[in-house]
Amino acid sequence: MFLRLKSLLPGFAFVVLTGLVAYLVVVPIVLLIWGGFKPDGLVTSSGFTLSNYIDLYSMKRTYALMLNTVIFAAGSTLVSTFFATLLAWFIERTEIPCKRWVRTAVIAPMAVPPMLIAMSWVLLGSPKIGFFNLLLKNIFGLKTAPLNIYSFPGMIFIQGITLVPGAFLLLSFAFRNMDPVFEDASAASGRGVFTTLHRIVLPILRPALLAVSILTFMVSMAVFDIPGIIGLPAKIKVLSLQIYLAVMDPEGIADFGTVSALSSVFFVAILLLSYLYYRQTRTASKFATITGREFKPKMMDLGRWRYGALAFVGLYVLFATGFPLAILFWTSLMPYYASFSLERLHVASLNNYRTILDYPRVLMALENTFIVALVTAAAVVFLATLVSWVIVRSKFRARKLLDVLSVLPMSLPHIMLGLGLIYVYLTVKIGIYGTIWIIVIAYVTSYITYGTRMLNSTMYQIHGELEEVAQVSGASTIRVLRTIIVPLMAPSMFGLWIWVLIGSIRELSAALVLQSYKSLVLSTVLWSIWEHGELPKAATLGVIAVVFLFSVMAVGQMLSRRFELFTGKR
Repeated sequence: MFLRLKSLLPGFAFVVLTGLVAYLVVVPIVLLIWGGFKPDGLVTSSGFTLSNYIDLYSMKRTYALMLNTVIFAAGSTLVSTFFATLLAWFIERTEIPCKRWVRTAVIAPMAVPPMLIAMSWVLLGSPKIGFFNLLLKNIFGLKTAPLNIYSFPGMIFIQGITLVPGAFLLLSFAFRNMDPVFEDASAASGRGVFTTLHRIVLPILRPALLAVSILTFMVSMAVFDIPGIIGLPAKIKVLSLQIYLAVMDPEGIADFGTVSALSSVFFVAILLLSYLYYRQTRTASKFATITGREFKPKMMDLGRWRYGALAFVGLYVLFATGFPLAILFWTSLMPYYASFSLERLHVASLNNYRTILDYPRVLMALENTFIVALVTAAAVVFLATLVSWVIVRSKFRARKLLDVLSVLPMSLPHIMLGLGLIYVYLTVKIGIYGTIWIIVIAYVTSYITYGTRMLNSTMYQIHGELEEVAQVSGASTIRVLRTIIVPLMAPSMFGLWIWVLIGSIRELSAALVLQSYKSLVLSTVLWSIWEHGELPKAATLGVIAVVFLFSVMAVGQMLSRRFELFTGKR
């Protein structure tokens, strides 16, 4: 009997995990789409109609909204891909000075929430109060502001800059593992550095570049942070912002029918992009340059251009984190908003830091944030480990279904996920609507894709013979997981835990849609303070958040190195 139960354990785990992931991912999507066919958009109401779709897609402004979204996403993709490609090439394939510090500086902006970057650039580039505009007007005697961050180019630039670290990490591996034989042949033919980059390197890396571009385009279509901070006051609407405005109506009357109809088509568009991304990554093997022959990545000698490359990196770091964090810190020292000036140093103080916890709801939001982030990170690591184990190790043919379900959240924007969960827990009344636990569910659903993708690659590196030997020796499945799989995967699991922890603190859109008075978190309180125009308070809370996130990243890197030393991985 015991042996029979033991043999049924993998099948039971597969059924439970598939059901759980389907509940987390599929149910919100189905209810969201179904709401578009209800007269009032609520799935529990009676009736069936196509009027929501007909009304929405018979208006010209709907197509203008779609065009704005495409332009915004395409522009952001161009900016991020341009910077990420050059940075990855400089760091992975050239002899740029201070390479280790340069890599850290390029990745560091991942610890700064995009919302804070947008807020900082308002303080830098606003036509009325922006530091750069005031500085340029004083220097050149200009009557009008030369820069306007409240514009389409401003939105595109900020969004593109915030996406550079992620695109850089994805491209770095491709650059690092490209066989140098092609570059050697180009150099032997007398071609210069930039000719080799244009004619050899970029064509070989085309699959990776296209995959990163598609992924970045998808993210840009779905994000809310920058459109919310910049586009809302500038009246530049994109799909994610329009969905937010329809849900968070100032008069308290949410237009769920229109939101569901708009979200449904939005979801289909992103699902198609997800399929293109999947196809692009699958066909990348046609461009393979890593073979059985051992090689070392070739480091190009840039000559006199090496310091120009370093200057380019420095320029990116200044625009991505240097200027934004500097103006944010300066504003946090002021009793009222005032542009930087040496004459105002006498009013600078730390009073905002002393009193920020007394500000309404800040302390509660910090407590909620820590609970949400810790629980989400632990839940994602636990669930992703089991899902990856079933996908990689089980013999079930249906495991591909679990794999597809775990990838599906990538095509679900966070603001739409939040809306879908509203439908779910207004229908299934189990007492978590309006609490922090519905936010935890939203975050776990959002990050399950990243978790399984990260741990799948690690699981493939662990040879199945280790588990087979343990099972032949009489070890149970649970004991194999506990004594073999988990210890070997510990570095990746810890890295995932850090990643999700940081992401949960940074997340805004899902938390904003799902917020209630009792479920406020750091990002939603920061948004509220900014909307009310209390810039020094918002800057103070932002600086505290950035310092904490940088500290988490630093501790995470230090502990990751110890994990690698302990497990023998380098």
